[in-house]
Amino acid sequence: MFAFIVIALLVCVLAVVLVWCLSPAYRKRVEEPKYRFLEMQREFFDQPHTRLPEQSTKPPAEK
Repeated sequence: MFAFIVIALLVCVLAVVLVWCLSPAYRKRVEEPKYRFLEMQREFFDQPHTRLPEQSTKPPAEK
């Protein structure tokens, strides 16, 4: 039973890798979320008001 599960998963993984290698449309669909996230991150950090706390010119608030 264990061998069947391993073989079935191996066949599934090999099928996905084969489709990924042979189909540019599938590869684009699979990788699209990565590029969308990178674009959103680039837009966020390109905003002029975006600053990290250590880059602030104000002194830290005292308690």
